[in-house]
Amino acid sequence: MISDAVGGGSLRLEVSIVDLAHEAATAYCAAIVNRDFVAELLERLAVPVAFRDTEHVEALVDRCRRVIETQMAGRFTVAELTALARFYGTPEGRSVARKTLAFTVTVTPMLEAEFIAWRNSNR
Repeated sequence: MISDAVGGGSLRLEVSIVDLAHEAATAYCAAIVNRDFVAELLERLAVPVAFRDTEHVEALVDRCRRVIETQMAGRFTVAELTALARFYGTPEGRSVARKTLAFTVTVTPMLEAEFIAWRNSNR
């Protein structure tokens, strides 16, 4: 809590860690979750072109940001979220963000296959 005397009165400003985490998560999402992010997801999910217009994409940007902000704020510290937002706000960070979805979609099934093969070889 931050207190300050103003004109004989007192002004109290209360900021919780949760508020700071949500603020940092919002900054992260502003750098990452945009129309390009959503358009790529829609394409990967083979959503019909009719549902990829600006109105639908903007609505999904808002929904994605809400989900990601909530999950990020619950899992990362304020310092971690601030560092992520700072990095993803750079040209290099934006480049990494554009590539990360495709990377994750490609690598996840490969890793799952490796784990399954490992499990099966140890039976």
